[in-house]
Amino acid sequence: RQLLINYFSKNTTFVDINGVGGLGKTALSYEYIRRVTDDTRNTNDIAPYEHIIFFTSKSKEQGEHATGWHQIRNGEMTLDPRNPFRGYGVFVSEMDYISFIDKICKMDKDLKTPSEPSAIRILRENRYLVVIDNFEDVTKENKVKYRDLLREANGGKSNIIITSRPEEM
Repeated sequence: RQLLINYFSKNTTFVDINGVGGLGKTALSYEYIRRVTDDTRNTNDIAPYEHIIFFTSKSKEQGEHATGWHQIRNGEMTLDPRNPFRGYGVFVSEMDYISFIDKICKMDKDLKTPSEPSAIRILRENRYLVVIDNFEDVTKENKVKYRDLLREANGGKSNIIITSRPEEM
């Protein structure tokens, strides 16, 4: 779990956690969020995030929805119980690319029309943590779009974590 902190403290902006189901990819992402939002334990070199956005294609019935234990405990749909305005979880059916762009662009209150260039600018210029959970559920067409956008956003102020299962041969 310290590994993600080590990666991001060395100016890495993008991490892909890939492995078989049940390995703990989502749990690792949650633990990273918990550690970097815990003011009493955050003694690492990670700058605080302005917002944390957790995208998942799994419903809460599947046990992986972003409304995890810390959100249910206090009845809020947030990822940081100490600061409910800093992050939230979003269920995106099949990880729809247009919905992803829309959610990122809504972080800029002055933006009128969501667009890919705006989403890239937002991710490059702002200190956000974006988790895209269960990337294997993204359609092939949308995977190309996500990869192009993430390639453009890479190197900016935001950190991005993707969890996925290995692609079937």
